[in-house]
Amino acid sequence: MFAAYGLRPAVVCEGDEPGATQDLISAGLGIGLVPAMSLRAAPHAPVAWARLDTPEARRTLSMVWRRDAHLSAAAGRFRDFAADHFRTFESAD
Repeated sequence: MFAAYGLRPAVVCEGDEPGATQDLISAGLGIGLVPAMSLRAAPHAPVAWARLDTPEARRTLSMVWRRDAHLSAAAGRFRDFAADHFRTFESAD
């Protein structure tokens, strides 16, 4: 994403917990990239938000379930629906 603009960020810290990243930013320890849904979790945090609307800024979601457990009929239908929906969604890109 940055290379397209000739930028190479100096990454000092990486994390996979958006709340912790937002806490570090709130404490004045730099800037970061977090998912937009993090705004809903802490709407009053003392940080500024800018939406990055670029194809390179996307997330990969995974659906998981316990392999050896029985899925209810509703859970099975949801799994099948989600798999079909996102397969269709990706092919539209």
